[in-house]
Amino acid sequence: MRLTILPVGATDASLPKTISLVRDEVSLEDQQAKAQILDLPTSQGTTLRLGVIDLPSFYADLAARRTSQRDGRRRTVAQEVEGEHVRGVVLDLRRNGGGSLEEAVSLTGLFIREGPVVQTRGPRGDIGVDADTDPSVLYDGRWSCLSVASAHQPRKSWSARFKTMARRGCG
Repeated sequence: MRLTILPVGATDASLPKTISLVRDEVSLEDQQAKAQILDLPTSQGTTLRLGVIDLPSFYADLAARRTSQRDGRRRTVAQEVEGEHVRGVVLDLRRNGGGSLEEAVSLTGLFIREGPVVQTRGPRGDIGVDADTDPSVLYDGRWSCLSVASAHQPRKSWSARFKTMARRGCG
């Protein structure tokens, strides 16, 4: 890609500078969901088994969209945790820099029966609601969500939806 610019303060508009940019390949592997199982000792001398799902971003996997494998990796990670017979799941959004609202809604659908997930306001002030319309859930046990105060929009939306469910006794 070439970018042609006219330097600030240039007196002759016929002397633009051309800068060549080479785009590097971006790997989404570091942004994929990852699961970890923790066996924690309790004060009663037993072990508490928890699943931790690390979600560094809500990336939009365009290749998966074309092949109808939307939630592929996230679904696999959630199934891994579910298969380990955990007592609860911790959804870790602390490193999540945001990303696609559509992906955040899709991921939320793996954990909730159905309902509104995020409300957005368009440039003309029109309000839209994105909802999960699939009544099936992948994980129906106890969960908790870790986030930070300076959350980006998709993470805030997702975290807020889970907090609302927790107040209703759903999580």
